[in-house]
Amino acid sequence: MGQKDVNFINAETAERRAIKWFARIKGSQIEMNNISEIGSYADEDFTFTSGQTYIVAEVKIREFSSSKYETAYLELDKINRLMKKGVDYAAVNVKVLYFAFYKDDRKLYIFDLMNTPHTMTYKSCPVSTMDKSRGMVHKPICEYKLSDAIEILDVI
Repeated sequence: MGQKDVNFINAETAERRAIKWFARIKGSQIEMNNISEIGSYADEDFTFTSGQTYIVAEVKIREFSSSKYETAYLELDKINRLMKKGVDYAAVNVKVLYFAFYKDDRKLYIFDLMNTPHTMTYKSCPVSTMDKSRGMVHKPICEYKLSDAIEILDVI
């Protein structure tokens, strides 16, 4: 198994731990529907129901403090895939959420991608966050002000 594969598995394993933590602290407030399998390259990381709302969600674990940047960001391509997945459930009340976990300060910021104001920019980013040796490329990025998060949780 190459380093890229190891990095990918480690990142996805950490994301699955974060999802299970979130499900545990929310308890009966949510009903988990699906957590994507590690290595599945699913468009979304997990889906759950809260009341009458079906939620499609993406998790990213950031390896720095939330105070390093004023915004949380997500690639436009990822947002488009999440939105398309949300359309699959158009017959029900649906939300598309982005969960930004910050390891250093143990915070979770949750953003409603359909309703949170954002700024679109181009940033120089690694071709792949799992294999930074492949170089950098400009990507369209949506940035969300941390202060616009719909929920901020202390990770315990």
